[in-house]
Amino acid sequence: MRNKLSTRCLKTILTIAFIMSHSVAYAKDDDSEENKRIPWLKTTRNVYKAPEIKLENKAEKQVVVTQKKLNQEAKACYQQDKELYDQAFEKLMKGEYQSSIDAYRFFIANYPNSKHIGDAHYWMAEAIYLSENYRTAIDKYKFVIENYSENKNVKYAELKIGHAYIHIKKWPEAKKAFNDAINNHPNSTIKKLAQTELNLMKEKGYN
Repeated sequence: MRNKLSTRCLKTILTIAFIMSHSVAYAKDDDSEENKRIPWLKTTRNVYKAPEIKLENKAEKQVVVTQKKLNQEAKACYQQDKELYDQAFEKLMKGEYQSSIDAYRFFIANYPNSKHIGDAHYWMAEAIYLSENYRTAIDKYKFVIENYSENKNVKYAELKIGHAYIHIKKWPEAKKAFNDAINNHPNSTIKKLAQTELNLMKEKGYN
């Protein structure tokens, strides 16, 4: 499966592709099989490996030097993607909610195509919720549900919307959120959790 990169990383990959496609100009002028073996960028995995071309002159050597440098930058993009995501999550687990929000915001802005992007939005919503900014958290949870419907955290986002509404004493909205969670996930533990919240609301006369 092809990995997704940030816009900056994609530019690096495209630069690599351009150099590789134009490196033919530095090869010998004949039609030998060796010159036809200059590879094209088929997948992002190819960028980790410099093209196997015979170095005939300084111009060709410079092409490969540049190629290797770009390969390193591309690999760093993948590594930095995961590192930044993990750092934001670590801040959340430590209770550094505002720092976590800032870290997720930076990650989302710089890696919009990351495979972690849906999770980043969800955990950012959690950090906002734990910061007791419930209205903003509700909007963020809804954003996750609407834009990342296949994400594994959607069912939790639906449940947490109900919790957030309870905190701001929006009882009808909370009841609707819990009922939606039950209807959307009838075979999940979310159903039991949401039903428990509805029962508590009923006991307290908030239904």
